[in-house]
Amino acid sequence: MGFLNQTLAQIRELFASMTPAARVTSALLLGVIVCSLGYLFQGFQNTSAEPLFGGALLQPHETQRIETALGQAGLEMLPLEQGRVMVPRGKKAVYLAAIANAGALPANFHMLLEDSLETGIFESGKMRDQRWKAARERQLSMMISEMEGVEDAKVLYDIREPRAFGKEEITATVSVMPSPGAVLDPQRMRLIREAVARSIAGLTSDKVMVVDRSNGGQFGGNGGEVIADAYDDPYFRTKTLYEQQTRARIEQLLSNIRPNVQVQVTAELDDTLSAESRSIRPDGELAPIRESKDTEESVNRQTEDRGAVGLRAQGPGRNNVDAAVARNENTQTSERTQTDNFVPHVEEVRKQSGLLPKHVRAAIAVPSEYLIRVWRETTPDAKPEDRPDTAMLQNIEDQVKTKIKAAVGQLFPKEIAEDQLSKVEVTIFQSLTPAPTPEPSVASESVVWAQQNTSSLIIAGMAVMSLLMLRSMIKSIPTNDKGVDFSLPDILPKKNETAKAGGKGGETEAGRPKLRLKRGPSLKEDLSELVKEDPDGAAAILRTWIGNAG
Repeated sequence: MGFLNQTLAQIRELFASMTPAARVTSALLLGVIVCSLGYLFQGFQNTSAEPLFGGALLQPHETQRIETALGQAGLEMLPLEQGRVMVPRGKKAVYLAAIANAGALPANFHMLLEDSLETGIFESGKMRDQRWKAARERQLSMMISEMEGVEDAKVLYDIREPRAFGKEEITATVSVMPSPGAVLDPQRMRLIREAVARSIAGLTSDKVMVVDRSNGGQFGGNGGEVIADAYDDPYFRTKTLYEQQTRARIEQLLSNIRPNVQVQVTAELDDTLSAESRSIRPDGELAPIRESKDTEESVNRQTEDRGAVGLRAQGPGRNNVDAAVARNENTQTSERTQTDNFVPHVEEVRKQSGLLPKHVRAAIAVPSEYLIRVWRETTPDAKPEDRPDTAMLQNIEDQVKTKIKAAVGQLFPKEIAEDQLSKVEVTIFQSLTPAPTPEPSVASESVVWAQQNTSSLIIAGMAVMSLLMLRSMIKSIPTNDKGVDFSLPDILPKKNETAKAGGKGGETEAGRPKLRLKRGPSLKEDLSELVKEDPDGAAAILRTWIGNAG
């Protein structure tokens, strides 16, 4: 507190010794300093810059071309702000003119095809097709580059003319650079393939290859889980999807186990894509619809002539006697009835989806730390340093395995003559105590804090330096208000000796009184009085001051 009181007293004395004009000037300068610090904290740099192209996000190759054009024009380019080109305020027209003269303006998606069609009348059709193809490739590249998580993309496709009786073949390659921190997963890769295939007539998605430029892998190369959509074959797509869903259900079922369990599921599907069966069976009594009846009668008669035989009976003198005739008659009658009946029936058509799971297996790994936690829950009186014995751990392990198998087995499809518990394999693995994470030291935390508050530290340092300079200036001001001592022991020896040699005075050097001056209303009057009393001494004092200042 003493230092603060002394400093305040010095400032008060300094302010009291100032003239009214000096006081007003000091107050104005103090206000300017405060306002300048306020503008500095608000970020004056942002207010002195403005974005080009309406603040549009540009691709890295576009910003590189713009930087090259501005460098050739001798213009300074401000740091980029998230892909936006910033220029000094008020110089936007100059920068745009330099970029346009260098031909480095960003490509317009909607003008690419129109620019490609602006050709000369003597240009061949093949050259026109190549220009159109290049414009389409640039359009597709820009479209994919605007996707989330994609920093840059290049699309190339080629069309091979049909040979003989062959078909036209189209292939395409998409080179993608993910954004920092983003991963090109199979789902996004499939989306890019479909987008490119649908943009080019005759191109199929299996003819499109997507390459990750960050690691050279086609599927991202991150070593993570394969997504079902990454497969084109329906069998592997369905198999992967079923395994992932089953594993998620098991993990959700065992979510109360801490630390978390490790689950893997393997499924075998029926390779039948689809099946259909049809069955018809009667249902109810018959109902006649139409009945017809036919009757048929036939009569069969036979007659036999039984006359005499021989020459007399047949000769000329025979008698006219009627021969006996024998008759046989047969009558047959038939009747036929036909009835058309309606038979009520039920027709069943059963369609069965294919790729059904036939065999499912699950492997579950439980950390041994969970067994110890179960033991502590069941033994609340145990001390923190106590550990269960081997027999107790084995008993808990058997119970945990049985319960997990019984719970997980119900999630699998029923299989004939197969025990559900045999599909689940539970393993207890030894938990490893992780190494303690070292706490950050005070020095590292200080460095991080200093990096985050660099500007504030600089301003604080400037403020401290200003206070120190002000304190030194205040200390340099004399505090004695009674008078000013202008003793000149070494300045006027020659004058004293000359006076002594001339015999005009008997004073010695030691006996000469020192020049003292009462403080007047202003320093100007003090100096005027000093010059009147002793011009030579005043001149010597001024020479000494000027020499010390030099």
